[in-house]
Amino acid sequence: MPTDLDDPVISYIVQYRPKPVTGRDFQHDVTAGYREIRDVTGMEYDVSGLEAFTEYELRVMSVNGVGRSPPSRSVDATTSQLGTAVEIP
Repeated sequence: MPTDLDDPVISYIVQYRPKPVTGRDFQHDVTAGYREIRDVTGMEYDVSGLEAFTEYELRVMSVNGVGRSPPSRSVDATTSQLGTAVEIP
């Protein structure tokens, strides 16, 4: 976990997973089921290859010379009919 706040951000990691259903899935394990996209360098990223009409949970971590930051708060997004992308602002 990065501890040197003066070390510049090198890249970001986007984590995503289908939103857990209450009473099932990952509700007791907040780290389970996430897929990672590493080496993201921009402030926006389109996640592709998602299922149509599915609600996803997404979060971001920064990476610097010390390591990864803790994950951001997760945000929820639902894909459209095509299910091809969710934009992370």
